[in-house]
Amino acid sequence: MIVDTRQPSRTGAPVLLYAAQAVAAVGMAAGGSAGGLLATDLTGSAAAAVLPLGAIAVGATVAVLPVGATMRWRSRKAGLLLGLVGAVAGAVAVVAGARLADLSLVLAGNALLGAGNTAVMFGRYAAADFVPAEARTRAVGAALTAASVGAVLGPNLLGPAGGLAVAAGLPAAAGLYLLAVPAFGIAALLVARMPAPAALPVAARSDPTPTARIGLPPLPVLVLGGANATMVTTMAVVPPAMHHHGWGLGMVGAVVSAHVAAMFGFSSVTARLCDTFGAVTVAAAGAMLSAVGALGAGLTAGRPHSGAAAAGFLLVLGLAWNVQLVSGTALLLARTRESARRRAEDLGEIIMGTAAAAGTLLAAPLLGVAGLTGVAVAAFALNAGTALVLNRSRGGLP
Repeated sequence: MIVDTRQPSRTGAPVLLYAAQAVAAVGMAAGGSAGGLLATDLTGSAAAAVLPLGAIAVGATVAVLPVGATMRWRSRKAGLLLGLVGAVAGAVAVVAGARLADLSLVLAGNALLGAGNTAVMFGRYAAADFVPAEARTRAVGAALTAASVGAVLGPNLLGPAGGLAVAAGLPAAAGLYLLAVPAFGIAALLVARMPAPAALPVAARSDPTPTARIGLPPLPVLVLGGANATMVTTMAVVPPAMHHHGWGLGMVGAVVSAHVAAMFGFSSVTARLCDTFGAVTVAAAGAMLSAVGALGAGLTAGRPHSGAAAAGFLLVLGLAWNVQLVSGTALLLARTRESARRRAEDLGEIIMGTAAAAGTLLAAPLLGVAGLTGVAVAAFALNAGTALVLNRSRGGLP
């Protein structure tokens, strides 16, 4: 067993971590903003729009295993580097697939790109390593706020990057993937310069408890899984529908950018709300917002001249995801014993990825049978049920 005993710089490391979060989030925007558009361009089928995000979700889920294991047995930095380097390879593969008009290569590349998403999401836990337990929720919020910089910038580059892609002989929707290559590469360089976070106690690395017996509390599972399934599925189907009804790439990119701003930009505020009102109460509010946002976006995006309304509901959905992510993470950190914390983090990420993958894979046939309305109603039912469970649980958990 290898234990990193170096003492970290608790000032330089967070700054580099936050910078890496911001730059890597530009790369994250490729799949979320352009993946569905690229798949639709290559296949001519709107139902294919969910496939790249589904591939990213599957890839992110699978990547949790090697990335999380590397973090437990080596260091946070080594695990983050593994995910970011994998994402560089994934972006290169998507660009190659776009040039060859090979959907299978595009999907394989998006799956590898999911490793970068995993690294960014683990970044919030890395930030929590640098502060006392009572300040962890605010550290999580700060890391996600840093990611908002790149996450907002990325979709706004959809139009300009599309022009770059066309000049290179690629479909316009491949442009953001071109930018993802240097974005994830720069993020990896920043992480490589980051002093290692404090080593976990030996008990945390050698805890013999099987992963299945960690006892991950049910409420974080429900909150994190439901939030990601709803957001990823909705964003896989709504932007392509808006584009189909006449919205240009630049306009779609601006809407997605505003949605992503809501996803990350309010993280520090949400963290303070969790500290003030309790994570369960905040999570219940997030589930209700998610139900409204997903239902409204699905019902309006498929109608001509309703794009502005759909854009507004996507803002609500982005804010809801933020509220659920921060509150769900706070619940996970508060209700898991310290020796099992990193395994619980791995499980939380696997649950988020599995829920997102399941949502997108189920959305494809549902979209074909019931259209956007069917997807929207299913998302509403999931979140309404989550809100009900959380409201009944208030008072039992922080």
